[in-house]
Amino acid sequence: MDYYRSILLEEPSPKKSTLVNQDTIVMLFPLLVKGDYIEKFKQLLVEMLESATDEEQLQRLSSIVVLGIKYHLLDGKFVRESIISTVYTDDIKNMLQDACTVVSGNTLRNNRLSVINGTERYDSHKSINPTNLAHYLVYRLYLYLKSIKHTEFLVAILDEGRNPSLYPNFAAMSAYTNDISRFVSNSRDSQYFITVIKVLVELKNYHIIGAIITALQDVPKKYEQYIKDLTRVVMAPTYGAFVDRLGGRFKSTGSIPFIGTLITDIKHAIETMNTGGSPRETGTVTEGQWKILYYIRDVVKIFAGINRVCNYMLDFTIDQYFNRVIEDLYIYSRKMYEWTVSDTCSFIRNALITNVVLYDIEAIVQHVEQRQIEGKLLEKMTIDELMSLGMNSKTAKRIYNRVAEYDRKKCSYYDSVHDTCILLRNSGLVQYCKQFAEHEILPAMLPLLTDEDMQTLSVQPVHFDKIRLLKKKSKK
Repeated sequence: MDYYRSILLEEPSPKKSTLVNQDTIVMLFPLLVKGDYIEKFKQLLVEMLESATDEEQLQRLSSIVVLGIKYHLLDGKFVRESIISTVYTDDIKNMLQDACTVVSGNTLRNNRLSVINGTERYDSHKSINPTNLAHYLVYRLYLYLKSIKHTEFLVAILDEGRNPSLYPNFAAMSAYTNDISRFVSNSRDSQYFITVIKVLVELKNYHIIGAIITALQDVPKKYEQYIKDLTRVVMAPTYGAFVDRLGGRFKSTGSIPFIGTLITDIKHAIETMNTGGSPRETGTVTEGQWKILYYIRDVVKIFAGINRVCNYMLDFTIDQYFNRVIEDLYIYSRKMYEWTVSDTCSFIRNALITNVVLYDIEAIVQHVEQRQIEGKLLEKMTIDELMSLGMNSKTAKRIYNRVAEYDRKKCSYYDSVHDTCILLRNSGLVQYCKQFAEHEILPAMLPLLTDEDMQTLSVQPVHFDKIRLLKKKSKK
């Protein structure tokens, strides 16, 4: 911390990038220190204020306080209750309070939600005007993006999905992006969504375009080249390549890139910077690492600046339809890495509900919720890590085996509700998984289901016999 203290205390000089270095240190503080970066910044600031020898030094440090407020490391409570309230004059304290108010005020203004309350209830995506759907998707993304502080963005990149509770707004945005892909895939209507894409091109929102393209199926031949060209732009390996593929900076002005591109840029930059010793380990920054930090700072600014102004309103009727479709797409219609914490809890319950329930299911689910275990984290967990969720070794092995087989389209087990759902999914009957899970139908029950039972489960008559034979066919 001594090195960072020396940078922040350095006097401005025309021969040095003092102000730029100070701005970079504060902005990228999560990349430079281990642990709770907010508390460590506060501690560092208090130490500098306590050791200040004159009014001039205190004056210079006030600019560091402003940077801390700007980059969400300090808040009004800290300004009012810490040493800041005792060492500065009323004029400076008022200026710092005003800075806190501006940051807080911007957030409050952004949180205002305009809603169009329509009277129409949509029962199909085809009844929604493609332009209106495009505007809806853009506005929903805007709501997520504006809530993500740049520090949360950095922490999400460093954590790589292990602890989503540390960056809930970023995790929510990622889940929304996946929801768009599922919504498109469920529609099975490439022609319609190509029309939506054309509107999004005009709106310059390539993040949503990317989410749609990944889910398109059976693209009409006349649009194949169009989608290939767009894919090349959206999936550019770097932000610079994205700009170049759009035709240069002029054409990229106001364009929202696929955010994964920015994340990849920063990840590669961090890896390059750390080859000479991570600043988080060494506590210092070499000359070469400064250049990389400047680059990371510029990329973070791109993220912080995108989509901060949106002139559309949320069409509540479209929102209702969109959410209804997503809710109806039960966990077995998705990849495990797309699962939310709630989805993981549903999986745990399904896998542990058998003829004889020997498990304290709700206690395990409570551990899952407390640890915020999403699907992409569940996929990586070992048996020992599963046991840390309150499972005994036998239960942990049961969950581990079913996780391992989930994407292999296998069903080696026949005693739980989860196994029933896997049988349905592997037979192209995934649309029934939710109903069968809610009624806790076990594989052994399938051959015994009457026509009346099938109707209760909302099964189409054409599938009655196919479902009754599922377990028998799977064992051949």
